Amino acid sequence: MKAALTRGERIELRGFGVFAVKPRKRGVGRNPRTGQEVAIPSGKTIRFKHGKEMQGREDEEQSGNEAEASLATTKS
Repeated sequence: MKAALTRGERIELRGFGVFAVKPRKRGVGRNPRTGQEVAIPSGKTIRFKHGKEMQGREDEEQSGNEAEASLATTKS
């Protein structure tokens, strides 16, 4: 996977998601300790987009957590 991403290739894992290399704009950041501005060069970064099955699982987990939260407030 590392070698494929280094070459800029897209990696798809069925039922899980897709890893892709995207360009990153240059910008200006700040050193949190000194407050000094620091130039951030343009480059590439890895992005992940989850698949449909992962979205379904995430939605189920969130609705399960919401139900648990509402039960907890009802019992209080």
